Amino acid sequence: DIGREGGWGPNRAQGEPSSALPSPGKHYGVYSCEGCKGFFKRTIRKDLTYTCRDNKDCIVDKRQRNRCQYCRYQKCLATGMKREAVQEERQRGKEKDGEGELAGTGANEDMPVEKILEAELAVEQKSDQGIDGAGTGGSSVSWGRGAATGPERSLHHPTDTDEVRGAG
Repeated sequence: DIGREGGWGPNRAQGEPSSALPSPGKHYGVYSCEGCKGFFKRTIRKDLTYTCRDNKDCIVDKRQRNRCQYCRYQKCLATGMKREAVQEERQRGKEKDGEGELAGTGANEDMPVEKILEAELAVEQKSDQGIDGAGTGGSSVSWGRGAATGPERSLHHPTDTDEVRGAG
């Protein structure tokens, strides 16, 4: 089973670092179980430092993997888990395009209220003329874009009434 995907045992060449559990997939460059994947990810993201209470040669296997985090982490590194493969939490989209997670989604924050109201009126006029083609009267556009029709409406949270009207 040495180095084979899904094999058992902590001594596999490119396999599970510590738990001797089946390796459902490749994580951070190594076939590993979900437990070791999570342990390694938390260690990197939180920049944790561990200390071994013995001689830095603890047994790290399925039964004893939680006894020494230092030795478990060292075994993760020794089997080939890559620190640089761990992505920072919730910043993948921000760093790539520099505009945050909502970039390219057409979020309402990018459009002034006046423009939203103007667009809604145009849709309603087309609906009155029977041009919308869907027979919905334009109501799905009104609540779907979160357009406000009065000061009490929120641009970001349509009311339950809006959702019911738009559902039909």
